[in-house]
Amino acid sequence: MITMEPYEVYRAYLALRLHFTTPTYDVIKQQGRVRASKQSFFKRKDLFAIKKISQEYSDKEVVDFLVANFVSGDRWGGVFDSEAKETYLDWKRRIESITYTFDKDLSTLSRIMEKNDIEFPILFQPINNNHPAILKLYLKRSISIETL
Repeated sequence: MITMEPYEVYRAYLALRLHFTTPTYDVIKQQGRVRASKQSFFKRKDLFAIKKISQEYSDKEVVDFLVANFVSGDRWGGVFDSEAKETYLDWKRRIESITYTFDKDLSTLSRIMEKNDIEFPILFQPINNNHPAILKLYLKRSISIETL
């Protein structure tokens, strides 16, 4: 397993944080370039957590770990929280089962459409100034965010 140096994990964290919090920064276009000095890296209070991430995960897993924690809704990624590892494992499970989940959700939608005798586009239309049916199904956890 090829692992990143802690400083590279820090730079990846900064690049992804910018990507998810700044509308003008695109991590792909910028190729992950960020301004970060080694002095600022060594002054961080969470240096131990960064080192632990660099030792525990491969290069690709570090990026996946960071992305999973940023998309969880925490503005700063929650990367250094005690729940970060669990957030990553949950995200990884969802990604690995996405085809199964999507098929299951489509079956759910199909049953609902048959039961209520409605066409697919109707699921996306607001009725009487209420949320569309598909959004309500997501909010009731009948379908996943990925399907929505």
